[in-house]
Amino acid sequence: ITAFGRKTDQPLSIVVVLDMSISQERVIPLAKQVSLRFVDLATHPGKDSIGIISFTDGAKFEQELTSDLQQARRAIERLEFSPPPGYIRGVGAVVTPPIPGQNQKTAGSTAIWDTISFASEKFGAQTSDNPRRVIILFTDGNDTSSKNKLTKAVEAAIKSGVVVYSIGIG
Repeated sequence: ITAFGRKTDQPLSIVVVLDMSISQERVIPLAKQVSLRFVDLATHPGKDSIGIISFTDGAKFEQELTSDLQQARRAIERLEFSPPPGYIRGVGAVVTPPIPGQNQKTAGSTAIWDTISFASEKFGAQTSDNPRRVIILFTDGNDTSSKNKLTKAVEAAIKSGVVVYSIGIG
């Protein structure tokens, strides 16, 4: 280490990643509230940019990177738990009969490592000119369906120059 210091004068690019899987159903309202508060406190309007990703067994950009913090807030507010076909609250996924074209095994599951890999690769490409890139992950931390391993997610984040912070809710 040759130097250590804060670079708060440089723009910050943040992607907020919210776990919308079955295991998070009861805490999604809290995760949304904490995410909104985070956006309000950690970002500077017109200077920083923010993106929103939701995920279960796959990741989805709800809001591409924007410096319009109100737009990012609206993306978080729109998020809702979407139960997989056949889901019965308190029992889990019950699918009878199987629905064609749906992967019944992973519907509503949690693919954290795949999502971190996806977010790092997309995010790193979008913000190549900004050295301050952060992913804030809201999850219970229980990966149940990733095709990738933790090591692949870590490699993707390092390659993209993204720092990942995980906040456990659940």
